[in-house]
Amino acid sequence: MNTADVIIIGGGIIGCALFYELAKNSVNKIILLERDEVASGTSGESGGFIRKLNLDPYLSQLSAESFDYYLNFTKEVGESCDFMQTGLTYTIPNHMLALIQSNIGNLMDENYPIEVRASTDASLIYEYNAGYINTTLTCKNWVKAALKNKAIVYEHCPALNLLYSGGKVNGVETPQGVIEAQTIIVATGFYSAAFSPLLDLNSLISIKSFQYHLYLKASQYIDHAYINHFEGWYLFPQKTGHLLAGYINRDKESLTEKHNKHLDESEASSLHKLLCKHFPWIINKPYTIKRSYDAYTADEQGLMHKSSIKGLFYATGLSGGGIKIAPAFAKRVIELLDS
Repeated sequence: MNTADVIIIGGGIIGCALFYELAKNSVNKIILLERDEVASGTSGESGGFIRKLNLDPYLSQLSAESFDYYLNFTKEVGESCDFMQTGLTYTIPNHMLALIQSNIGNLMDENYPIEVRASTDASLIYEYNAGYINTTLTCKNWVKAALKNKAIVYEHCPALNLLYSGGKVNGVETPQGVIEAQTIIVATGFYSAAFSPLLDLNSLISIKSFQYHLYLKASQYIDHAYINHFEGWYLFPQKTGHLLAGYINRDKESLTEKHNKHLDESEASSLHKLLCKHFPWIINKPYTIKRSYDAYTADEQGLMHKSSIKGLFYATGLSGGGIKIAPAFAKRVIELLDS
């Protein structure tokens, strides 16, 4: 456990994608450190919804690349990601349609099945092939495939400190001892700022909490997913049989994981009433309220950062959208390592 060529800190969706990509065609010794279990944090709590269309052109490109990757996951990785294609309906204000028309046009040019229906106040966009993956299974199967290529994962092994001297990294201190390495990638989501010895990541990322509902065993009542930018809510079916629902853009600043664990009953009640207008059958369905966290960047495009400390890299700040872009994001991080 005392040496590695590359250490990845964080076993969420980005860390696991990087672990697999680095291990699959490399003779280097790659180690993944996870303080708990793989996909035990925000990644494992995600609804795992995958789609090609995005309001941001850059994220739309990453989403499209990653969608195709997930579609061919079994061929690529040798294991399943449980991709279920349910379809997705977007409702957007008409002024937003012009902003994403080129993104829609690009998908249509590729013969990707997507349809736009405009009305007086809002437009409906149908993305027929969108769906969701099992995020925990995806992470674990990336790790499983990487292990076949002689990579190593240490679960329940938190990184305690980064070790560096002379302007370059030397390794990571763990409860089991020091692991020496010349390249370290921090992919710990909202924990990333704790591994920033010289760079103040707080100026580049913010930690936000978000509240959501799980309507228990109710996914059989809808045949696809919904994102409503006109009223600001989403509703996704899940593999568990539950429905995942929440408000869009009601994330709250949260300085630490333990800060702002309060559940807002008023927000929960207003969301439930709003959903009942569209889905009357949901009125008596039991639901639980949960709160989770993620690291956000100002542009919500994520942070791929080469530190001023040689050999130290950051891959974080995916702003709640890491699942749908993880494969493409990981490949670009690896390009940064090689630059």
